[in-house]
Amino acid sequence: MPFDPLTSFRPLVQLANYGLVLAVNPQVPVNDLAGFIAYVKANKGKVSFASYSAGTVSHTLGLELNKLAGLDMLHVAYKGSPPALVDLMGGQVQAMFDASSNVMPHAKSGKLKVLAATTPQRLPTFPDVPTFTELGYKDLTETAWAGLWSAADVPTAIQMKMRDATLKALQEPKMREQFTTMGWSAGSGATAEELTASLKAASGKQAAMLKAIDFKVE
Repeated sequence: MPFDPLTSFRPLVQLANYGLVLAVNPQVPVNDLAGFIAYVKANKGKVSFASYSAGTVSHTLGLELNKLAGLDMLHVAYKGSPPALVDLMGGQVQAMFDASSNVMPHAKSGKLKVLAATTPQRLPTFPDVPTFTELGYKDLTETAWAGLWSAADVPTAIQMKMRDATLKALQEPKMREQFTTMGWSAGSGATAEELTASLKAASGKQAAMLKAIDFKVE
């Protein structure tokens, strides 16, 4: 049964913000973004990038990099990050935009290389990795957030009680320390109305990018 997530559900709390990184298979013979761009151009039609789902920011960031750098990477959609990362590490695809927390353990073990981050500033978990803005691609600056949601028809009083309890828990030092180890930062404390507005803006941006390539849901 179809539903509109922006009206069927209500965002109560922004729990944390996180960035994405561009990760590549270690067999790709590059160590920075400039080298990767040159590699893709030298191997026309042979380089693929994975996304954790078609139509998501993991997909559209790859499309935007194609557009900005004049590349022709082929998109391969997966059903979630785990299978995409398995194929990335296995060399079935060469690159992927994914959450820094998903990539971090594989990068530390040498199974992936990280070339750039989509955050405005460098990530504390990847201090040696430059941002896309630093590298001249400010349009690839993008952050995502995790949130606490409620069905829209839950009574307002209960929604507010859940929100207040969650905001209190987010002030706990142990909670913030855990976010830091994951490369996340604590949420902004934005209201439900502000979060809904930001989601609508992000959805519009995604829709425009997908419309530009005549994307169709399969």
